[in-house]
Amino acid sequence: MAGTGIRASPRTSDFIFEATKSIWLHSAPLTVNGGDVGARGTGSGPFLSGGVAIDISSGAVVQTTHNMIADSIRLNTGINVGDLQTNRLVNPNAGQHGSVTPLVPLPALPAPAAVTPGTTNLTVAGGKTVTASPGQFLTVSLGTSAVLRLNAGTYQMRDLTVGTSGRIEALGAVQIRIANRLNAGTGFFIGPATGTTTLDANHAGRVIEATGTTAATSNLTLTNLTLRGGRLLTTSGQAARSRSTPFETISLPT
Repeated sequence: MAGTGIRASPRTSDFIFEATKSIWLHSAPLTVNGGDVGARGTGSGPFLSGGVAIDISSGAVVQTTHNMIADSIRLNTGINVGDLQTNRLVNPNAGQHGSVTPLVPLPALPAPAAVTPGTTNLTVAGGKTVTASPGQFLTVSLGTSAVLRLNAGTYQMRDLTVGTSGRIEALGAVQIRIANRLNAGTGFFIGPATGTTTLDANHAGRVIEATGTTAATSNLTLTNLTLRGGRLLTTSGQAARSRSTPFETISLPT
């Protein structure tokens, strides 16, 4: 598969996912669009899965015009990804992938933004569409097939919960700051609204940025995700408490 070629000096803005230790993409159908995928873990870990910094489970798809960059990467049957920059590739003949070249240094991870949740809930009932303006919320909840359209600006909240086939659509440059947990169901979409042509994967502003300092082991639970148009950054509480860099692990589990 044709990819972007070697990235000699990757930039933070190149990535849709970057983790301090490891990334596990699983539960197909899973599609990741809009940026590179990178993990900084080296050697034997510990890692989330497969003894590698990036583990790509069967059927997962990462946009082939973007790269996967990590010390170790594991492929599985039915995957389709772009170019790989890695020192150790496990199952190199599984699925489809682009060129394989040695690992290059990954950029330093940015510090998480401060998050100040509000006291009011924002709820979108199943099958309904709501357009919101920037503000501070306690919990934002979307029911099955609900659509939340966000005007440009910053949204701060404690928790974000999205039901099956729920959609969060950015109408302009949007930041979502989550203090505790992002929990999304099957078929979740987060990215620019249809017809929002002013946004693309390389624009200067982030479409969606989820940063948090949750005390939970992980604050990202996504299944069958399609992610476009920006970077999704997540912080585990453990990493935020104990490590100089706030990014620990990113998992897309069943």
